[in-house]
Amino acid sequence: MNCNLILYKNPNIVSKMIDNDYLLIPIVKDTMDMNNIFGISEVGTFIWDNIDGETTIKDLIKKVVSEYEIEKKIASNDVYEFITDCFNNNILIQKHFGKQ
Repeated sequence: MNCNLILYKNPNIVSKMIDNDYLLIPIVKDTMDMNNIFGISEVGTFIWDNIDGETTIKDLIKKVVSEYEIEKKIASNDVYEFITDCFNNNILIQKHFGKQ
C-alpha cells in the first residue's frame, strides 16, 4: 500500500464510545447495523481520529510514533494492520479524482 495514500472514512460508519470501548458501526438504511460492529484498540482509536481526508499513511505513522513514543517499524505495522482491516471491512474508502 502506498504510504502517500490519503485515507477517507466511509460516510456510512459512525463511531461511538460504549462502556469504555470505541466502536465503529455501519449505518444501513438509516439505522445502525449492530451485527457488524468493529471494535478498535486505543491505537486504532488514535489512528481513526487522525484520518481526516488530508493526512497520508506516512503522516499517520509519524503521529503514532510521536504519540506513543515507539519505533517507526512498530508504528508502521500498527497503522498498516489497522487500515488493512478497515479496508477489508469497508470502513475506509479510497476516493479517485480526475480521469481514470
